[in-house]
Amino acid sequence: MKKLILISLLTLVSCSNFTRTPASPPEILTSEDVQVNEVLASEVAEFQVMVEEALVWRAKAMEFAEKNAKKLKRERLTHEDIQSIHESAQTYLNLRERLMKYASKYQSLVDDGTIVKYVPGEKTSKSLNVYYIDPLDAKGQELLFQTKISLNAALVLYDSYMLGLYPYYKSRKMRKLLNTDFVGGKFEFDEITDSFFDVTQRTKMYLSIQLFDKDIAYKEASKTFVSAEEKYLDLLALQSPFYNFMKEKYKSIVDPSSFKNISNRIFDRSSFVGDLFTYSTSKVFGNSVGLIAFRKGRMTKISRREKAHIKENMKPLDILLEKTPFRLTDKFIPGFYGHVAIWVGNEDELKALGVWDNPVVKPYQEAIKDGHFIIEALRPGVQINTLDHFLNIDDLLVLRDPSLTDEQRKEFLVRAFAQIGKDYDFNFDVETDKKIVCSEIVYVVFHNIDWPTEKALGRFTISPDNVAAKVSDGVLVPVQMYSDGEKVEGDLIKAVEEKLKE
Repeated sequence: MKKLILISLLTLVSCSNFTRTPASPPEILTSEDVQVNEVLASEVAEFQVMVEEALVWRAKAMEFAEKNAKKLKRERLTHEDIQSIHESAQTYLNLRERLMKYASKYQSLVDDGTIVKYVPGEKTSKSLNVYYIDPLDAKGQELLFQTKISLNAALVLYDSYMLGLYPYYKSRKMRKLLNTDFVGGKFEFDEITDSFFDVTQRTKMYLSIQLFDKDIAYKEASKTFVSAEEKYLDLLALQSPFYNFMKEKYKSIVDPSSFKNISNRIFDRSSFVGDLFTYSTSKVFGNSVGLIAFRKGRMTKISRREKAHIKENMKPLDILLEKTPFRLTDKFIPGFYGHVAIWVGNEDELKALGVWDNPVVKPYQEAIKDGHFIIEALRPGVQINTLDHFLNIDDLLVLRDPSLTDEQRKEFLVRAFAQIGKDYDFNFDVETDKKIVCSEIVYVVFHNIDWPTEKALGRFTISPDNVAAKVSDGVLVPVQMYSDGEKVEGDLIKAVEEKLKE
């Protein structure tokens, strides 16, 4: 069951291998001891999809707010604008309802004034209003894992409000639109705003963060093994804008020792808003749209000449695979390569193939002239991007189908351009093309190839490694390869096969 859950997530934006923590000493739990039960593993799989959806919603909401900043305040909104806002608001409410279930489900450790003590080696137990949590026994592990699920769900909710909803809500015109002109329920967004600023909820979060920080510090110091699911939850929390805000700005203000006197502690709302949103926009904007990364890719450092060389050796319908181990999603998903895209070529090449003036291609002529040669499915949807945009990666593999005729190239290129604008497929199902996941782009475009797929949770999925596997049977030929930012020479077929074993 657990294997199926992991397979079902293979086709997220980044789907590379997870490097586990080294085995721990005998007195510490080992990989054999730390097994997430099927129910919790299934919940993390479902929760990760919600996180991905929330990141997409957040990115689109922020983009719309930035693009229409004057309209949100004073200028006239078109009916199309209003429809977009209504649709976005409904998506937010649906996501919030689903996330709230996880935020509240495992919150009991920080409810009702319970004092939580982190006691490695002393056994998990409860005495009156004190809960002793031992990370080394099964019960303690389960409680900590559950608390991390709730903490992360709450953080996603806070981040989504802070970065995706507040830019609208601070406008009087938008508050009226959301509260009185929205079908989802009158003044529902006022209630959500009050919840965001509620000091009781924020104090519970602070208590959860304290427990989380102790667990992280202990397990790092003792080199305790953690599951892939728990590692994902740890990294997700650590990159959260609101988590870092609470750690840096309100550590000395939200004092759990004064929890019983919470009614006597009144936060100045305007001061809180000012601090919070100044912090978020100045420090964490880069991660807020969902491209959660801990550094830049090795290939961002290659020379201009090397980039030109990569372009010169590309041909229309070359398949690009990449690896980004520095991104959050790569930490949870098995397999080596994490993303697939298609090179469509430049103006001259498209003209030579007779597709330049095709109605499907024509809307993108200016973008192609400006260097946009890569079609890829990202979380905000299928886009056409530049090589510079794509090369924020560590590893690159370029594959080519040598059997294609000019007629097939023409047909497949038109089909590739027809995917632009489609939404990202969070169901990861290759048997529908209404929405597209990253590795599914080749499944949709290359009808001449019998692609290997895997069935999980009732759906057929295709992973980037499934695509690369076509090298071994001679269907695809590797023509360019980079590993950790360095060009790979020699027998590329053997090099690809070795990568797929890692």
